[in-house]
Amino acid sequence: MSILDPLNIPLKGLNLIEASAGTGKTYAISNIYLQLLIEKNLTVEEILVVTFTKAATEELKGRIRGRIVDALRVLSGDPSDDDFLRDFATRITEKEGAQKRLVNALQSFDLAAIFTIHGFCLRMLHNHAFESGSLFDTGLVEDQTEILSEIVDDFWRQTFYTMDPQAFKETTREIGRENLFDLAKKCVSNPLLAVVDGMKDEKDMVVMSVAAGSSIVSLRHQFIEYVHRESARRKQTENVRSYDDLLIDLFRALEGPGGRELAVSIQQRYKSALVDEFQDTDPLQYRIFKSIYRGSNGALFLIGDPKQSIYSFRGADIFSYMEAVTDVDVQYTLDKNWRSSRGLIKAVNTIFGEAKNPFVFDSLVYRPVGQGNQEKTGRLLVDGVQDPSPFKIWLMKRDDSKKNITKGAARELVGRAVADEIVTLLSKGNEGKALLDGRPVHAGDIAILVPTNWGAREMLKILKEAHVPGVIYSSESIFWSREAMEMERILCAVLEPTNESYVKTALATDMMGISGDDLAGFRGDEQIWDSWVEKFESYRLMFLSRGFIVMARTMVTRERIKQRLRAFPDGERRVTNILHCIELLHNASLENQLGPEGLLKWLHEKRTEESASDADEYQMRLETDEKAVKIVTIHKSKGLEYPVVFCPFSWSGAEGGKDDLVVYHDREKANRPTIDIGFPVNEYGRQSMEQERLAELVRLLYVTFTRAKCRCYLAWGPINESETSALAYLLHYKPRNKEKPDLDGLKDFVKGLSDEQMERDISYLVDKSEGAIELSMIRHPSGLIYKPPRPATEMLTYREFSANIERDWRTTSFTAIVSGREQLAELPDRDTAPEEQDPPDRQEPGEPGTQTISIFNFPRGARAGSCLHDILEHVDFNLGSPDEAKRLIVEKLTEYGFPDKWTGTVYGMLADVLSAPIMGKEIPFSLSTLKASDRLHEVEFFAPLQLISAGRLGEIFRSYAGTVIPDRSAGLIQSLGFKPHRGMLRGFIDMVFHYDGRYYLVDWKSNFLGGVEDYRLDKLTSVMEKELYVLQYHIYAVALHQYLGVRVKNYHYSEHFGGVFYLFLRGISPNRGTEYGIFFDRPEYNLINDLSCLFAGQSIGE
Repeated sequence: MSILDPLNIPLKGLNLIEASAGTGKTYAISNIYLQLLIEKNLTVEEILVVTFTKAATEELKGRIRGRIVDALRVLSGDPSDDDFLRDFATRITEKEGAQKRLVNALQSFDLAAIFTIHGFCLRMLHNHAFESGSLFDTGLVEDQTEILSEIVDDFWRQTFYTMDPQAFKETTREIGRENLFDLAKKCVSNPLLAVVDGMKDEKDMVVMSVAAGSSIVSLRHQFIEYVHRESARRKQTENVRSYDDLLIDLFRALEGPGGRELAVSIQQRYKSALVDEFQDTDPLQYRIFKSIYRGSNGALFLIGDPKQSIYSFRGADIFSYMEAVTDVDVQYTLDKNWRSSRGLIKAVNTIFGEAKNPFVFDSLVYRPVGQGNQEKTGRLLVDGVQDPSPFKIWLMKRDDSKKNITKGAARELVGRAVADEIVTLLSKGNEGKALLDGRPVHAGDIAILVPTNWGAREMLKILKEAHVPGVIYSSESIFWSREAMEMERILCAVLEPTNESYVKTALATDMMGISGDDLAGFRGDEQIWDSWVEKFESYRLMFLSRGFIVMARTMVTRERIKQRLRAFPDGERRVTNILHCIELLHNASLENQLGPEGLLKWLHEKRTEESASDADEYQMRLETDEKAVKIVTIHKSKGLEYPVVFCPFSWSGAEGGKDDLVVYHDREKANRPTIDIGFPVNEYGRQSMEQERLAELVRLLYVTFTRAKCRCYLAWGPINESETSALAYLLHYKPRNKEKPDLDGLKDFVKGLSDEQMERDISYLVDKSEGAIELSMIRHPSGLIYKPPRPATEMLTYREFSANIERDWRTTSFTAIVSGREQLAELPDRDTAPEEQDPPDRQEPGEPGTQTISIFNFPRGARAGSCLHDILEHVDFNLGSPDEAKRLIVEKLTEYGFPDKWTGTVYGMLADVLSAPIMGKEIPFSLSTLKASDRLHEVEFFAPLQLISAGRLGEIFRSYAGTVIPDRSAGLIQSLGFKPHRGMLRGFIDMVFHYDGRYYLVDWKSNFLGGVEDYRLDKLTSVMEKELYVLQYHIYAVALHQYLGVRVKNYHYSEHFGGVFYLFLRGISPNRGTEYGIFFDRPEYNLINDLSCLFAGQSIGE
């Protein structure tokens, strides 16, 4: 194996690059990418880069693009301290051509072929649909948990429910639903998985008394066949496929009849490929790339570190890496660690270098690394000196009983010891005695790496008790959180607010904050209880009418949920979870078109079944990490680095549980992936599985240690069930003449160790590390409490305001102009006469001696006007259904506080107004002929308004007096007393309608003017002048004219503007024609144009 030299690496064939932790894997990938651009003259579209997560893809894109930019600068003559770039630039003779290629690469970088493995497979299947036999419109399912759950449930019902009680009892003792689900996931995701039953001959099979004499083994076989058949059928029916299916489909296409041609086509498109994180690949993925590039003219670079292969639960297969070792043409390694301090590197080299077969399998060799650049690794000084022993092992010992320490006691002891040490470091940082690169150590410099989410929660609890700020990074599902549970309880109450139990349960949540005492007090105060029931009922109605997200946001605001939760020690975590839940529920309601009941069911199912889901969107989000100790699961920490690392609970054993599926690689059959469904399983399979599990625990330990930059703490001791842990294997076990460790032998050996022997084993490593490792007995916790430093007092000063406030700028309206008041809210225009709730019946004019209810004695005032306007806005103008119209009238009368005795009167008024020939008897038009699409109601407008004054406005109207405008109107307008101002002109047009190619505006007037004769046209003209409605409709006409100018193609006033109707509702009748209740005018274009110029600040006549 050679040391990688990116400048001299042959850019051809199959290459494997082993990149140990901290050795600059991404840096190496970027350098090879540069070489391919320049030396091979490839474009960014011809270089395939594949990694395994979307986040890693984005990081690679940024790093590679930045590397191209750096190379361009060096080629342009800029100095650089990067050895590779300097040598790279020196070797290039045609610098102008190289610069041109790099510029082209940057300009087209959005087209760069940098994908996740699944993204690559999806593109290939779409681009080569005919060769691969793929459909174009197949949907992609990120998480197939739901499909598999349905398959398991169906099989359970069809098979188990038909058993007799005794057979059911015996079978379910060995096979549970969760066991079947795990079996389904394993079999569906890997078509290369061999299924064996673990038996040597028929007499070993345990026959159960189930239907048809079937056995546990045959039942499992039957289930596997059912899963394969049903999974394929259901996905085909729904036209979807999973991420696993993408790999399977492309693999089968490459292995099929046209596979060679498909491989050549892909290789010609991507002439070189770099596969990042290759240690996390699986057999399918490796065979896909091997099929494409084996024997081709292209180059394939597989970059990874087998020592960091820790994602077997996601399908990562270390044996694929082992296979690649024997397949590739050349192997390279990176030998410099650029992350950790010299002492830490020495300690890790010692721990893994002193063990025989440290990674269990003899093909995984540990190669010691050196330090890259000490100045860039960080420098930790405590009490003024750099610690010569940065790797610290805390050893626990047995008490006088000589019994192993229980796991619970060990977790408690170590957790609190970690908290004490963190408090000590932070306190020294506050005092200036613990410095990282010259600055005080703070909580954000520290990470606690734990194997499980449970351990993360336990450590956070301990840190909170010590008043140390902490935050959890984990892959735990949001649906496991307390907030998801509380959200479900609150949704139950929203859906059934009359259910007392649901409402009380919702109120008792931390989100709502009602205590038990308060709930008990509600029994004696029905008013308070009823108010809560009404609240939940209002949320229910809001959910039904406006959707979940509006209801949820309103509830969060009104009930002050954020403020209440932030008062808890983990308030930020809780608020983040709540917002995450709301977002997921909103997305589910939209994507699945779920109503309230459906959404509650969806949440309940997610909460009860989410333990099996792999969807990234369901993982808990980070609330904040600013200067807080990071508590990270080891799997989540991969690729990250921290100045100070604590490893408190790294003692999990490799022994499998009774119900664990036995999945292993059969060494006797070329490491074939195998699952043993036998009952009982074959001992060879069980031992192989446990051996592979031990190997992965060692790799997890390597990842844990190599996250640290300056200091690492490890806790260890004689702990129950830790005898088969990675620490037991690395620190103590020395197998004799065995290539592979025997787990039973390891367990027996470690059990026999005394405290003194364990201490001697570790002391041996201390000596070998030349003091880089420090061994000490764990201290009894002191319960230290962290006291953060008080923030420095800052004197606040205010800024001097030097700008000029334009006091003549405001939003104005017709109402404000005619009233002369500066601030007056503009509302839809209504009759403002004094109100009469229920006036005495009037004598109908023209009918002496009679008393009747008519539209003339309908109540007056703004409320009555609003009621009539509201009815006209919502009624069907053709009155095709009188009963529907009358129901609307009753509803609106009730809403505005009027008795329903007016229903007939108002309906009669509507019939008259809507059927009247408002354009004259010569034109067969009435409002009843208008379609809903030809009219707009309550048209609000805002128009820019430059500086205007009463005098200037009056001059314009005066110039048209006697011809277009009555003298009296012009005089009244000129006498208005409003102050000069500018800003925005706001108004409401009751209705705009379109008829025969023209647009008309309508203003409903409910004013009471007197008897019928008072609504005659000559009387209306006087009212229009007196009330300044002439000015109002000219303002409205200007607004509509400007609006139509930008919305109607080839608009011209004379052709498209029809005119203005002011309809006085009480005086209109079809029998009386246009002479009563109807005022119409078509304003003069020149006047409208002059007013438009005035409002826009232009010279009149422009």
